[in-house]
Amino acid sequence: MEFYAPSKGKILPVDMETFTRVVAVIREMPNIVFDSNEHGWGACKNQVSCHLICHALAAYFEVSVYDGYFATSHQHSWLIPLSRSSIIDVYPIAGAVPFIVAADRASPWVRLYRESSDLQPNFVMSEFLDRLEKTKQVMSETIKRLGFKPSPP
Repeated sequence: MEFYAPSKGKILPVDMETFTRVVAVIREMPNIVFDSNEHGWGACKNQVSCHLICHALAAYFEVSVYDGYFATSHQHSWLIPLSRSSIIDVYPIAGAVPFIVAADRASPWVRLYRESSDLQPNFVMSEFLDRLEKTKQVMSETIKRLGFKPSPP
């Protein structure tokens, strides 16, 4: 079955290819636990965040990371391919699977993602940078295992 947006040219085939590869990497990555004693994660088997995943993916794929808010109040990170014609949400808030949506003016999705520099201080903290390096290492191993040749950032 062909989806409506790609068949009508709203989402470019190159963006769909990037999305497909990114999703394959995310699905094949093992869970990462940075600190088994860390409180607040409950029984969670994976301590990565949308911020870590998106920033790590940007090291291996031709995408830009956008940090800000989803639906005005939820801190979030997402990806924009080089074409800038779509949004790739690889670790959606309250969602189960990654998705790609058109980013043109007619798309209602565009209004749900708001870039903001407010979150930038979080991404230069040593804890985040250490976790980002670990996430990138696991991601690199996954990309190699899948046989992908990452695009230059």
